[in-house]
Amino acid sequence: MKKSHEIDQRVKCDIIDSINGDGYGAELKTVTQKIEFLRRAFEADYGWAIGRYGKQEATRKWLHGLPITADIPIKDCDILENAVEIGILPANAMEKQKGKFLASYWNFLWYLMQCKVISL
Repeated sequence: MKKSHEIDQRVKCDIIDSINGDGYGAELKTVTQKIEFLRRAFEADYGWAIGRYGKQEATRKWLHGLPITADIPIKDCDILENAVEIGILPANAMEKQKGKFLASYWNFLWYLMQCKVISL
């Protein structure tokens, strides 16, 4: 498995690369534009949920609801394949490891979005 710093950098780049404004007719060329666009999209789509669920749960629900602003893996097989490719899971991960990772995926994604990429 890769070192934590390498994984953080790879995931950060993958998340930023996945942000697109196509569904909104927005052309995003810079990292700053992408991050600000994602923040505004979250606030417009799920800002109401922050008071109801808290920021973490609202963000997790928004991500789980497949926002069109970011192309993130959503199927278990794609999530696991991506985790192996990035180095989060070993290629020979046991079923228990895979299950544990899948169970925490949306919270893990929230953490990465919140702490490593942007502050929603």
